[in-house]
Amino acid sequence: MPEPFGVFTTVRDSADQIVDFVIDYINLPGAESNRIPREKQIGARLRETAPMLESEGLFDACVHVVETGLPMDREFVYQADGQPPMYFECRGNRLADGFVAQWRDTTDRHKAQAVLRENEAHLRMLNETLEERVRERTAEANVRTEQLRDLALDLAESESRERKRFAQLLHDQFQ
Repeated sequence: MPEPFGVFTTVRDSADQIVDFVIDYINLPGAESNRIPREKQIGARLRETAPMLESEGLFDACVHVVETGLPMDREFVYQADGQPPMYFECRGNRLADGFVAQWRDTTDRHKAQAVLRENEAHLRMLNETLEERVRERTAEANVRTEQLRDLALDLAESESRERKRFAQLLHDQFQ
């Protein structure tokens, strides 16, 4: 499916300042992304159709594209009342006395990145817990190793004493 796309022409005031844009063309995915029928958008004013552009600074970015000819490539967040935030990536270029724009919903990518960050944090916590457990178990193993070494030494000394005692008994018996 093609990405949302639109063509917009400036609306200027008596001082030749850009005050709005007219939607000259919007493709079907663009209309669907705005949740307004395509027929109602074509010929409408951009500020009326998408008032959220003002609060996100995107309207000023569009004006900047027209005035400077520099392309726009930015991301913005839109959150309707009581709705989860929606993330968009928008690109625009000047076209005559207006601009063309293409945008895409990147909400799923942001959700996936949030899940990834949570999973990484959880993994770091698990790793720290594992490292702590390894340190504890290593310390326990070292203590047990010392105990076994001491026990083996005691056993070797006991065996040596018993051999000497047994040898002495045998010696005493044959004399």
